[in-house]
Amino acid sequence: MNKIRLLREFGFSDYEIKVYIALAQKHSGKVSEIAKDSGVPQNKVYGCLSKLVEKGYITELEVSPREYKILNLGQFKEHMEKREQNLKEMKREVAKLERDFLKNKESSECIATVFRGYDKIVQLQNQYHQKLSKYQYSLVGGTSFQFTSARLIKEAIKRGVEHRFLTYYDYHYDDIYRKWKEAGVKIRFHNREEWKSIRFSTLDEKWCRITFGKPQISDHKDYLTFWFESPAFATLLKDIFLKLWDDSTELQPKD
Repeated sequence: MNKIRLLREFGFSDYEIKVYIALAQKHSGKVSEIAKDSGVPQNKVYGCLSKLVEKGYITELEVSPREYKILNLGQFKEHMEKREQNLKEMKREVAKLERDFLKNKESSECIATVFRGYDKIVQLQNQYHQKLSKYQYSLVGGTSFQFTSARLIKEAIKRGVEHRFLTYYDYHYDDIYRKWKEAGVKIRFHNREEWKSIRFSTLDEKWCRITFGKPQISDHKDYLTFWFESPAFATLLKDIFLKLWDDSTELQPKD
């Protein structure tokens, strides 16, 4: 894993990565020097440095003009320990939910539907947007924008329904991310390429879906979706989503 990907794993934005690497090469430096070495506009450097100070990765020296230096790697180690602890807790919760699911599976009603095609996914989710009262959380693959879905989501958000998308960041989709944000959807990004083909949604602790698409299935018409009406499974996917959400970043698309 190279240092750029590593810093992304820790939630650094593209500008923050460039600023941090430039500062690491000098150990300490003034804003103008960091801007020159990093290639980041000086007005952006100030914001990056403030965020990195706030996160505990660098410190501001008490000199004039302002100068910054790299701290030790303790913050990275603490972050890794926290992620390891979260992963252990997630595994325990999954194991507990699995036991509860198996224990109650005979007495609990679970309705499952299997269908093909991307358009059917959109159609079905649009129907459920009108039923929601709490939330819809979705780990999505290739991001697209549909006006009908956006309208229904806006209506749901006005009722107090929370919508979140978690996706792999691709600058080609910046305009799409912007449109969904304008519709009221909260979006975060992960940097795990191996997750690009994973797609699931969980709704109101009642319904959920898992879809298999690209790259395993190249044609949208052949996408395979499993739709469940199962509180146990929907809750399991909700807990998994929230763990992934906590480890993701609010990386802003480039201007």
